[in-house]
Amino acid sequence: MIGIGSNKKIIDIYNEIKAGDLKLQPDFQRKLVWNKDHKESFIETIILGLPFPEVYTAVGDINLETRKTEVLVVDGQQRLSTIYEYINGADTITYKKVKKFNELSSEEQKEFFYYVIVVRDLGHLPLAEIKQIFRRINSVDYALGAMEINNALYDGEYISTGKIIVDKYNLGHTFKETEVSRMKDLEFIMAIMVTNDTGGYFTGYREVEEYVRNYNDHYPEREKTLRSFEKLSKLVHSLNLLEDSIWLNSRSCYFTLLVELLKVNGKISIERDTEKLSTLLNEFNNKVMENRDLDKEERNKYAAFYKAMYQGTSSRKNRTLRGELLAEELKIFN
Repeated sequence: MIGIGSNKKIIDIYNEIKAGDLKLQPDFQRKLVWNKDHKESFIETIILGLPFPEVYTAVGDINLETRKTEVLVVDGQQRLSTIYEYINGADTITYKKVKKFNELSSEEQKEFFYYVIVVRDLGHLPLAEIKQIFRRINSVDYALGAMEINNALYDGEYISTGKIIVDKYNLGHTFKETEVSRMKDLEFIMAIMVTNDTGGYFTGYREVEEYVRNYNDHYPEREKTLRSFEKLSKLVHSLNLLEDSIWLNSRSCYFTLLVELLKVNGKISIERDTEKLSTLLNEFNNKVMENRDLDKEERNKYAAFYKAMYQGTSSRKNRTLRGELLAEELKIFN
């Protein structure tokens, strides 16, 4: 097994962090932050004397001022940060299940300090190799994906709103079972939520984590969002789209369709406008497919839409292009 495993008491690790000898957040580390509940649950794990996974460290550069070698945390940043904050009495956390550290008895504090953490030292490695190990430890193959991490760290109002939409409104039909098991359908829906909340497109899913974190405790638009998605679901399922439609068979187009329909949601009547909307979308689909092979010099908006379906599909530029072209068609409902 790679590295040398050893047992370290919390008091020793705490003092290493305090002295600056143990660097909690190297540049390559994630900047994810646990919420209050997860921090408290982790502290409770220690107080109950239960084990948690080993921490990975590596030897960094020599600090010429202190004349000491820095030790970098490769994996275990949040665990060690939470311990350090707990001992220092961080005011940002209100504990419900455990006492604050300074409220523990002398004996309880000693037991906490004597708790043993398994630390695996990877030794002195080039920074590039340390980063490679970090990526492998935290890669999709060996660890959680972005949405799974968010789901593990946050369980508040924003992500729970997304889960309700996924569970109730059946808008994730383009996802395979394996993708659903990795929460790709939730990631997709939450990207639509954030696009709707911000009023603009962005690249990939990078904005989702920020919204999940910022609106974990309270999401003021929760009920409004749920109502909008409920109507959106009814509208989408009432449409009579071509079986081979780009709207049903291209995930990038489906994303665009849901985002742009949300914008005109309140102006479309399911009873009155479904046939009209279905015809519009089917005609747009046909024009896109008819113009898909145009040369660059002849390319029109439909050819541009087709190109944006398959190249850089999740880029802000192409999401915006597809959105603007569809929005132009949907103006008849304004």
